[in-house]
Amino acid sequence: MTQTVTYQQTGPAARSQAHTLFAQTMGYVAVTAALFALGAWLGRNLTGGVGIVAFIAAFAALFGMRFAARRSVPLTVGLLAAFGLFFLQIFSSQDQS
Repeated sequence: MTQTVTYQQTGPAARSQAHTLFAQTMGYVAVTAALFALGAWLGRNLTGGVGIVAFIAAFAALFGMRFAARRSVPLTVGLLAAFGLFFLQIFSSQDQS
């Protein structure tokens, strides 16, 4: 039961596409991390109930991204931004004393 796997050679074009995809993905990660920070800063004076609603909204955005990913790239990116803004608000809205 010996199986061999053959890999096709990657040329300069395939490597260029891989680098482009990686750069685009890292851009999305950086923007989402910045929105995490902005959401935490905006939510620092919110009450706990609002923080929980924001947390639920963040997970609703994640579920929405799952279904929007194949249909609309701008909608998916917008939902990713909403997730970034809402996710950390529950932690920043806790009592700071």
